[in-house]
Amino acid sequence: MTQAETAVCIIVDDDPDVLRIIRRPLERRGLNTIACVSLAELEDALRRVRPALIFLDASLPDTEEADPFDALAEIHCNAWVQLISGKSQSDLAELALAGEDCGLRMLPPITKPFRPGAIAAVADLVDAQPEGRAQ
Repeated sequence: MTQAETAVCIIVDDDPDVLRIIRRPLERRGLNTIACVSLAELEDALRRVRPALIFLDASLPDTEEADPFDALAEIHCNAWVQLISGKSQSDLAELALAGEDCGLRMLPPITKPFRPGAIAAVADLVDAQPEGRAQ
């Protein structure tokens, strides 16, 4: 990612520990981060910034799984979207396909628990392929 593209990464998760685990490696790479604990906070952040990368918990409370995808698609969000969840790989793969069907740039999902190195790897992957589809 170029400096302009990496200005903001939004992290959406209702668990403060997960927010912290994701935030640290991103900020070490020079990314600005915004933490959101709900869909409403994500929507508010999206009114203020255009992120390059979004880490999205696939199981936000009081939210249907497709709601964040709809919110991102509505504003034609061009950020990479990294699903994170304790759900099974097959469930996450299905959700990622739903995100792609909404026109979102989905990365391969990450299951919880994960290590900070997995987050750094996502930032590196997106950095290497900002305009194309990450593999």
